[in-house]
Amino acid sequence: KQWYQRRVRGQFYNMIFFVLLALITTANAFRCTTEEDLEDGATQINFPITPPRDLATGKTVWITEMNFFLYATAAPGADGKIHAGFWDKDDQLVYKVIVDCGEGRWKTMYDKSGGRGNVRKWKEGSLAAGSCGEGEVTVFAHVGCPDNKPEYKEYGVPCSRQAFFVVNGQVLDHDFPEIPREYVHYIEPLPVYLRKATSFRAYVKRDGVTFTRYAYG
Repeated sequence: KQWYQRRVRGQFYNMIFFVLLALITTANAFRCTTEEDLEDGATQINFPITPPRDLATGKTVWITEMNFFLYATAAPGADGKIHAGFWDKDDQLVYKVIVDCGEGRWKTMYDKSGGRGNVRKWKEGSLAAGSCGEGEVTVFAHVGCPDNKPEYKEYGVPCSRQAFFVVNGQVLDHDFPEIPREYVHYIEPLPVYLRKATSFRAYVKRDGVTFTRYAYG
């Protein structure tokens, strides 16, 4: 009976997990601490991530969970490339996604070399629509584990290496490990720690895509 209950609960969690990922980029930014409209024709942003300080020690505390919403506009037949992700205090890449609207492809990149330029590919795939589409394009980035799932902490899932991107409702990943006997899936941990990220940045290469708004929370 307990095995069956865990399986049903796991299946329910998985269903909620992927439904939320599919819907979250089309919703207004919820509980965001910052939200801003950009000037017409904007092709880059640089948003500093400021962690809170411990009241007792004064030391900075890593943000265990954060979300970043980026909205863009794509012209018909746009071949622009959207680069969006996280950089450290030395302006070195930590983790980012490259969305190629012209080729209809995406790939994620990371650098764990501490600024020595050892950038490597993590995952890649095709955009579900074959392109970025026309009109509004939404890019969503999430860092951390959902707090309402105790299974993650119980089985040692490294929340500081959990992050994923969603473009127009499509989760840009394809490997989802399962917690044993719980039937709960999660994103494969990254080779880098997101806690060293101090800014979220995005820029466009080539023409046809501009940023319109962003939100953080």
